[in-house]
Amino acid sequence: PPELGLRGPDEPEPPAEPNGTAVQPLPVPDEGAVAAKHAALASDGVDLTSDVPSNLPYATPGEKLRPAERFFRQYYAPMLNWAPTKHAWLKPVSIGLVCFWATLGGVGARFAFKLRPPTKQEQWFTADHMYTGFGDISSNRFLSGAEDSYVDMQIVLGVAGFERSDNFVVWNPSKNRGKATFDASFDIRERDGQEALRELCDAMRDVPCTVKSCVGGFVRFIRPGELYCPIEEFDEWYGDTVYNATGAKTSSYNGKKDRPTGDSFIDLVKDFTRTSYDTASSFGFIIGELA
Repeated sequence: PPELGLRGPDEPEPPAEPNGTAVQPLPVPDEGAVAAKHAALASDGVDLTSDVPSNLPYATPGEKLRPAERFFRQYYAPMLNWAPTKHAWLKPVSIGLVCFWATLGGVGARFAFKLRPPTKQEQWFTADHMYTGFGDISSNRFLSGAEDSYVDMQIVLGVAGFERSDNFVVWNPSKNRGKATFDASFDIRERDGQEALRELCDAMRDVPCTVKSCVGGFVRFIRPGELYCPIEEFDEWYGDTVYNATGAKTSSYNGKKDRPTGDSFIDLVKDFTRTSYDTASSFGFIIGELA
């Protein structure tokens, strides 16, 4: 058929291109080879007269192609292989697709390297959304909302460092933590160390909270009345149960002047750890020594 570019034995030679290159027609198929191919397909159970597509990975002669197969065979593949000049390697569509996907991959890699952990809480809705308004009301207009925004913190004093064990796993921090190295210079037996601890508690109460997460009208990092200081509760316990117990004292207890020191203070701290005060367990003893 002429649409296949086949030439019969009595047809003339095809015309030459303007540049002198003759158009090479497709060779005339061998009828014996075609018959043998048809016989082989028939032996495989392929019905060459049916319009139903076969399950073979290739199109058989006369087979009706599926829509996707027609698209790739009649449009997509010729488009990729099309070359406007005599240089067969210059295929603008193929080269354009390669450049497009390479550029897209480069842009994606560039943005991927810019990924960072989030610096603030995710906001799934806009500021004027109804759901966001519910969150603002529950956080700012109810006491429980503001309380839920705070977390309990503990500050540990007297530890110089920490040695992690070899089998410590950061994803399971409660096991195989390691060993703490205590600070030998830390001592609250004497009055100076005791007062330094009290001054630390006073300074923490005045730390301002300037970040956006400070809600509920509080301007301090620690909510008023929510800081529990061990030395203050010790003074409260000692002044009420020991110092003024006999009623013989002519003046009220003043921790800065009347608080015991040395071994007497350590013995009293041991008694304090047996009470029900919130900070009773804050003083740590290791083998009978205050750590």
